[in-house]
Amino acid sequence: MEDQHHMEEAWVRLIRRGEALRALEASLDGHSPAGIRERISRDQVSRGELLWQGTSGYCVVQEDCRRSQANNVPVLRLQGTEGEGLFRTDFIIPMQTLLDIDVLPITECFGIAARDTIHKMLNEISENYKTT
Repeated sequence: MEDQHHMEEAWVRLIRRGEALRALEASLDGHSPAGIRERISRDQVSRGELLWQGTSGYCVVQEDCRRSQANNVPVLRLQGTEGEGLFRTDFIIPMQTLLDIDVLPITECFGIAARDTIHKMLNEISENYKTT
């Protein structure tokens, strides 16, 4: 019975995350990394962070870097067939920053609950990449 309860919780969490990601993507419609990057004040990006890169989709940054430096950083593309690549650090968009209302304002579609769900998901994902 306990296993069934855990499965149900996992299923509900998965559905909520999918719905929150759908809301995020809807709010990003018509935006590009070039158009959003100036609204992001955070400079440091850590290895393992999930990025949103517009038409390149979701990526994972493979090295710690600073957005203020116009260097190239290796990323792993999670969509498409290209796999690894290099992106300019001053154009990378950490997904965590998209939850900031100064970057993407709160809307009926992408509100507090969706942001909280994505925030928790990103924290869970990044736990595997933290260095000690």
